Amino acid sequence: MQKWEYCQISRIIFGSESVKGEDLVITHFTEQGPKIAKPKSNVRYPRAEDVADMIVHLGIDGWEMVGCGNATEHSHAIYFKRPIED
Repeated sequence: MQKWEYCQISRIIFGSESVKGEDLVITHFTEQGPKIAKPKSNVRYPRAEDVADMIVHLGIDGWEMVGCGNATEHSHAIYFKRPIED
């Protein structure tokens, strides 16, 4: 049976001109609990292009985007999965 691991980009706030999320994080969900990683660029107020760059790098690392939604009333999250190799 195929096993999966999951992660999300969170704290994304969409504005009229750009993404105005503060301190974007990537959270990896593991059996030991969530592991939070700051993006390499550590952009305080990222533009939409910065979020797109994070998505591209996750794809290169084998993550498939599987959904998006509201993380809180004012922020969004993008969800990813990739197969766990035994």
